[in-house]
Amino acid sequence: MCKKVWNKYIKGFKFLLPFILLQVLIEVKMLDFKHDIYDVLEVTENIWGNFSVIIEFLKTDSINMLLYLFVGSLFYSILMLGIKELVDKNYINYGITFKESLRYYLRYLALNIIIYAISIGILLIGSCVIFIPIVFIALLYVTVILTPCKAYLIYYDKSPMEALKKGIVIGKKYFVQILAVGSLIGLITELNIGIKSTFIGLIFIYFIAVCVEMYLYMFSVSICKEEKI
Repeated sequence: MCKKVWNKYIKGFKFLLPFILLQVLIEVKMLDFKHDIYDVLEVTENIWGNFSVIIEFLKTDSINMLLYLFVGSLFYSILMLGIKELVDKNYINYGITFKESLRYYLRYLALNIIIYAISIGILLIGSCVIFIPIVFIALLYVTVILTPCKAYLIYYDKSPMEALKKGIVIGKKYFVQILAVGSLIGLITELNIGIKSTFIGLIFIYFIAVCVEMYLYMFSVSICKEEKI
């Protein structure tokens, strides 16, 4: 499956390039927000758990969260629908994809809200020190198994809850493959958090990370197509 998806990804890279460049700009724009998340996790661990730190983070960064949630959902619904076209037809019609994506937007947004709520709930549990190791493992596991859910919603034109339920089944089946690609994205992105770099270097690292992330999206759409649950 991985080799098949890779070949399809290489052939369709030129169609994905506009999405990649736009996502790089989004990632750079959200860099401060990601630094804040990193700092919250670091502070929470150092002070043996602090519920108020997480709550304060949610308050101060609520605008960025809402912007990423509402605007990001539109962008990614267009992107995932484009990848579906690429998987099925080997090309993307940008105009048709944009128009068609509008009818997916509210459902995609609803699914995003559900997934965000799950993640925040896990982080809040982690405000107690005794749960910190469990929370990191739980957050990693949940992130992996939820990965195909958005692809499933787009590919089969389903409701958020059905996409969540069936996407999780597929996520569990392909857990190792998704984890491997996701870990690579995490390692590349970590270079921008843990290492000071030039702006050009930052853009380059994000470009590589987003390219890998696009492969993960295509892999998610491909396994949803393959499984037909």
